[in-house]
Amino acid sequence: MKTARILVISGAIVTALAVGLFALLNIADTQPPMSFEEFAADSGSVDLAGEGRPGLYVTDLIEPGRGDHILEDVRAGRINLLSELRRLRSYCDEDAPAGECDALVIDFLNRLPEPDGGKLVELFENYRSYESQRATGRLAGEAAGLNTAERYARIRELRRKIFGEEDAALVFGLEEAHLDFQAVVRRFAGDAKELAGLSATERMAEFEAARAEVFGPYYATLREREPADTRLGIEMLVRQNELEQMPDGERRDALHALRTRHLGAERADAILAQEEAALAEAARNNARLEGFLQAEQEFLTANPDLPVAERLAKIEELRTQYYADD
Repeated sequence: MKTARILVISGAIVTALAVGLFALLNIADTQPPMSFEEFAADSGSVDLAGEGRPGLYVTDLIEPGRGDHILEDVRAGRINLLSELRRLRSYCDEDAPAGECDALVIDFLNRLPEPDGGKLVELFENYRSYESQRATGRLAGEAAGLNTAERYARIRELRRKIFGEEDAALVFGLEEAHLDFQAVVRRFAGDAKELAGLSATERMAEFEAARAEVFGPYYATLREREPADTRLGIEMLVRQNELEQMPDGERRDALHALRTRHLGAERADAILAQEEAALAEAARNNARLEGFLQAEQEFLTANPDLPVAERLAKIEELRTQYYADD
């Protein structure tokens, strides 16, 4: 049962780490279902469900006909502005010149309600300058010999030099918060000494306090929109030491209780049934393997002088006997 324990705990860690990769996943290029002209001419909501917006929670879109308070939503983390600026560009044809594409984006932003529309145009213009400076290799010389954290610190510095502190937070704040969250995940997935003496409940409280500090103004939106699977994965990560020390039966009951609380009884029962079926299948396979290996050893011990061909034929016969239903 030790293997089952490792699999479950490792799964929790993978889940939580995948959560933290949101910042990198959320800025991936996408293929939109319509041209920019079609997008901008649409007066209703655009269905981009197939576009893929992974992360701790789903962020809203800047759409044609959207009301005001866009920047308010950006500040609260309901809109990921960096993702949205890149998404708006993705509506241009692949062969369209960059300047022509940017002009379309600016025209669209100018049609949004003021004062947010004008501010978004300013932010987009600065974003173009930022992209240009990065594309020309401004950081190339500075990046030599730097590790990932040091290089990203330089990128943050460049962002604030171009945008200023407040505007850099509007465009890049959510991405940077998600990347900072990686340090929190590593701390709770590791062996931090200051956490060793805490109970599971205290560790959860400590984790939420650290997460609230990292996400700041985005934390309320994160908690409001966070998927149940993410909440479960995080709690399993934080409670992994407690779970590892439990006897198998107690640990199974504790996991089931956690899943029931986060996912509901129906899903929790379905997961438990799948796990029990997998354990039963693993036990059956182990029993067959042990039976075959024992029979093989007994045969070889009893027939040390049998020709190789006959030995191999008999071993294959034993294998067929134990694995006939495969």
